[in-house]
Amino acid sequence: MNNQNFSGVDACLKTSLLEYEFIARPHTDDYEDEYFVVYKRRGNNFCTGFVRESELNKLIEGKEWASDSNIEDFLYCLDRSKEEWLALPFVNKLSDVLGQWGVENIFGFDYFKGMTEAEVEAKYLTLDLF
Repeated sequence: MNNQNFSGVDACLKTSLLEYEFIARPHTDDYEDEYFVVYKRRGNNFCTGFVRESELNKLIEGKEWASDSNIEDFLYCLDRSKEEWLALPFVNKLSDVLGQWGVENIFGFDYFKGMTEAEVEAKYLTLDLF
């Protein structure tokens, strides 16, 4: 896999991954709104996972596990209405929910030992692929 089509909340993918703790790219083989995500776990380990934009939307629409008061507090802290949040780009939505609820609540617990920073850079951030 290469870094083509990855995006993050910063224009620099390395900054997005190391400081904002994830990068994502569309993965529409199974669902048109699914993304492949490389994310940082505790420590300096990185893992990968898949998440659908519709799953994030359902979470904030109150159709998943977050309580109404959790969602209200979440939107209040962001100073956004539900409609404004739903109109955001995927990477902004994912950044917001990861910041609020953490990677384990969004991606689940991963028993894989993960990748080191060097491994994830070599696999997903090599610049000579462009």
